[in-house]
Amino acid sequence: MTDTDAVTGPPARRWRWGWRGALVGGVLVIGAAAGGWTWLCAHQAAQAAQARLDAAEVSAWEDRQALEGVLTETALAVGLTVESEADPYVRAVQCGRNDGRTGFAYLLPAVQAPPVDDAAAMLGAIEEYWQSLGYTTNEGEYLGSSAIRAVTATGAQMRAVAGPAGTGIAGETSCALTDGRPAPEPRAAASCAWGRSGTSSLSPSCGPRGSRRSG
Repeated sequence: MTDTDAVTGPPARRWRWGWRGALVGGVLVIGAAAGGWTWLCAHQAAQAAQARLDAAEVSAWEDRQALEGVLTETALAVGLTVESEADPYVRAVQCGRNDGRTGFAYLLPAVQAPPVDDAAAMLGAIEEYWQSLGYTTNEGEYLGSSAIRAVTATGAQMRAVAGPAGTGIAGETSCALTDGRPAPEPRAAASCAWGRSGTSSLSPSCGPRGSRRSG
């Protein structure tokens, strides 16, 4: 045996180890490719599932409309009068979602009333009604008055407060992925009516008789 054979081994052994190395390398490459394909398929499946969840989620405006009805029914159930109407030009506020994305939320128009004789009974009736809707409720305080808080299935929050300072019901929609508010109808333009001087006092956009200022 030569010095070279002592170092590198016989030719047959060198070929045998080279063949084994190629086989092992091929198996590793195939395994890596299979693992990458599995990850890609799982990633695409997760994206598709998230897209379906996003499409099924209600918008902030839809949640607001539904909760306005609940707020009104709650007030009427305990004898409170709903006087305020929703502002059609209200705007959503941005909020942070649990999934890390930015969403939209609306405040509900608050119902305010004078103090009631039996605040505990009124709050108990409200809590019972909200629980019948499937809301999660808890008792607490708000600015020194007794309060009932509720969380809806969508994550929206509602609050009823009763104390010496007065009674109120308010809430906020869930932090939805989309705003969803339809574009408000344009405000009606003021008509121009000219007097003897030939000018109109109804609208600053009205110019001399027979004309209308632009811009």
